[in-house]
Amino acid sequence: MTTQSIHMGHGQMVDIVDLGNRSWELAFSEAGKPDYKAPPLEEIKVDAIDDSGAVYPLSVSKGSKASTVAVTGDVDRARRVRIMVLHGSHFHTREAAVPGAAPLEARTGTVGGSVIPLSGGAEVEVTRSGPGRWLLKWHKDGMATAAASEEKIEVEAIGPKAEDYQVRQLLLMPGPDQSTLIASGKVDDATHIRLILKDGADLVKRSLPVL
Repeated sequence: MTTQSIHMGHGQMVDIVDLGNRSWELAFSEAGKPDYKAPPLEEIKVDAIDDSGAVYPLSVSKGSKASTVAVTGDVDRARRVRIMVLHGSHFHTREAAVPGAAPLEARTGTVGGSVIPLSGGAEVEVTRSGPGRWLLKWHKDGMATAAASEEKIEVEAIGPKAEDYQVRQLLLMPGPDQSTLIASGKVDDATHIRLILKDGADLVKRSLPVL
């Protein structure tokens, strides 16, 4: 089974082929080029996203054909996939549903937003706050707590289709109180949020739907 083709940009397409036995292949193609070859392995990165929104890297190796690469790791729990391919001096990044996987569902928080669980009982609730803005409110054990500093956070809005400009880095600013940050950018049509929290030596990554 394969996904719909994912547009990686500059005419490059990729399909996810589920081979079973905890392995996938990524099949690369371009219209009018029957002998299209997959990019070098070092130019491809793949992350899986499980039902809790946790993000974990997958291994990429040589595929069964010149146009494919093999992807292995804990793919059985994957609900979404993030693919990064180097184009010139920068990576093109896309996210898409895994073939046959049930869609992730947002968990509603105390003020009607979408909850992102972190670690140690902490969580972030995401609510919309006018055009182009999300509010990110920190809670721990059910109580409001101080938000992480902007320097320790990266936030992306993920659009509804795996195509150009789907993954958008957001600007972070202090919010109306110490438990809240403002994320500003192209969020109005976003279906998912990706949050990376740098906590000392630890790196917490979550990617979940937003209401």
